[in-house]
Amino acid sequence: MTPTNTKAWKKLATLAIPLQAISKGNTKFQDKSLRSLLEDSHRTKQLQFQLAGMHFDFAKQWVDGDIVKTLLALAAETQVLNQAAAMFSGEHINASENRAVLHSALRHGIDPADPTIQSQVSEVQQRMYSFAQQIHSGTWRGYTGKPITDIVHIGIGGSHLGPEFVVNALADHRYSHLRIHFVANIDANDLLDVLCDLSPETTLFIIASKSFSTLETQVNADSARKWFLERTACLQGIAHHFVAVTTNIEAAAKFGLPENNLLPLWDWVGGRFSLWSAVGLPILLHLGEQSYRHFLAGAAEVDQHFASAPADQNVPLLSALFATWNNNL
Repeated sequence: MTPTNTKAWKKLATLAIPLQAISKGNTKFQDKSLRSLLEDSHRTKQLQFQLAGMHFDFAKQWVDGDIVKTLLALAAETQVLNQAAAMFSGEHINASENRAVLHSALRHGIDPADPTIQSQVSEVQQRMYSFAQQIHSGTWRGYTGKPITDIVHIGIGGSHLGPEFVVNALADHRYSHLRIHFVANIDANDLLDVLCDLSPETTLFIIASKSFSTLETQVNADSARKWFLERTACLQGIAHHFVAVTTNIEAAAKFGLPENNLLPLWDWVGGRFSLWSAVGLPILLHLGEQSYRHFLAGAAEVDQHFASAPADQNVPLLSALFATWNNNL
């Protein structure tokens, strides 16, 4: 059901009128002011939650009891939690592409209905851990025998924004000497600015592209390859300095990558959620295996909470409802 066609939405529109009046300076509804709402200790307690080591405080949202109740009614009318259950079970809720949406399987929070999916995920993650261990220990070396010092991640959209966001947000949790760089802009200066201080002997490129044909990623990957070959004249060195996260093995092979340098993606991983897949390899390299496992475990805990918590205590659901309230009413 479309949210704007529900009874709850119509009621929310009327509940928004006093707040709109206050925001315009009308003092008629001072009992609805945020200051007044914050003085209600019972309300504050009901809108504060602990989840996965984090504190969520929704008390500063401009909502009173009636608004919260009606927002929950909106969730019930639109069957949000039923849709969540359908997502976790592997139903094709991505209607535009007729695909499942199973990024939760990457976090081991809720086992998908198809047991082969979890085994595939575990296999790829073990390969990621092995690769990271080789890089961190210096076992994986460049074509001249020097250890890797710099990682250049080439992607676009979700395969770029997610890993970059996490690495930057957790900059203080750096595990090793590795320096992580991100390139997405098709403008050559973006890549050149990163490469100008790097050595081809100690740089490893990660190409994140499910199809291995996305224009921006392909252009930057080809440019990185030319940069490497122009300075090394070593075609065999490609295998020491380039890895890819892709499903297009044929295109990656033409690029010069052996199969061992490829990590797969699945069509049930949406771009905006791909940081939990092998696309998140820079996160693993930045955090180290132990912290990366904690990272996955935290997300798994939230998945389990979302799937089982009642609506009035469901932090992801409440976050979405308050965002809907703030942006639309």
